[in-house]
Amino acid sequence: ALRSFPRPLVLIAGGRSKGLPMEELAAVAAERIDAAVLMGESGPGLAVNLKAAGVDRLESARDMPEAVAIAEIIAREFLATGGVAPATVLLSPAATSFDMFEDYAARGRAFKAAVADLAGTKRGGTP
Repeated sequence: ALRSFPRPLVLIAGGRSKGLPMEELAAVAAERIDAAVLMGESGPGLAVNLKAAGVDRLESARDMPEAVAIAEIIAREFLATGGVAPATVLLSPAATSFDMFEDYAARGRAFKAAVADLAGTKRGGTP
């Protein structure tokens, strides 16, 4: 998924570890992402590995709404500081959902709802 989107790219990742080598994931991610918002049980480990791979902008979030809000701020900062294109915010967890959600579908619904709530707030609506 990381290779499918243009930069700047803000990654939302984390959850319960699948036991995969995080160093390899971090190396691939560092080639494509400009920032990451990490959550869940694997968030701290991902942060260490992404930092070691050269990703400087790392944030942590308690839940999906906070992750989306932080990612939106970062995306706007990229545009405000001379970005030639809007940043993409990508949910690509690299982990299972079970530490925070019933299943992957619930995590996807939470992401969709957080984006919709944020969009409604920015338009002056109520979430």
